[in-house]
Amino acid sequence: MKATRPHVFLMAFFATQTVVLALAEGANAQNETPTSVLKKVNGEVDRLLRKKVTPGSAAEKKVKDEIRALAATLLDYEELSRQALKRHWGTLSKAQQAEFVRSFRELIERNYVKQLRTGIDYGVTYKGEKVNGDRAEVRTIVRAKRKGRMADTVVDYKMIRTSNGWRVWDIVTDEDEYSSLVVNYRSEFNKLWDKEGFEGIMKKIRKKLAENEE
Repeated sequence: MKATRPHVFLMAFFATQTVVLALAEGANAQNETPTSVLKKVNGEVDRLLRKKVTPGSAAEKKVKDEIRALAATLLDYEELSRQALKRHWGTLSKAQQAEFVRSFRELIERNYVKQLRTGIDYGVTYKGEKVNGDRAEVRTIVRAKRKGRMADTVVDYKMIRTSNGWRVWDIVTDEDEYSSLVVNYRSEFNKLWDKEGFEGIMKKIRKKLAENEE
């Protein structure tokens, strides 16, 4: 199971991370807008990405753990999982759903942590949001070096309002062509489901996690 455009999705994902700091500081998450949540990001992102740590050191482990904690605070893994399996989700038992969410979450976390040391210089411009009840979409333009030159990429965050405030469940970019984190995973999962069912998906995820054990 290959990573889905990791450099762009990683960039987009990290551009949403400091929401956890706002919560820790006692901000009222329910009163924040999707855009205001996303705008709190850049200081913590830069601190994490630019931190000089020795590979394999306790300091590097601390940074990785910090990323996992941030991801758990921001990403709605259950909604992401539900959307990734889509029409198959309702056919699973509660135990199977819980197993999938747990394993899929670990796979996503490891993909992002694996890309931690990638050098990324970028700027984010917020272009507006659309809110429809408990759903929202925030459009941004990410300016970063791609193929040796600076280029703009449209990055849309699909968000859902939860009891803990706004959370991201999908990231969509226009790099080269429309590309969605959820849709790309869904395409892979549908192919596996058609061949081997739910157990085939879980077997593939377990294999990938075993290959990338830290």
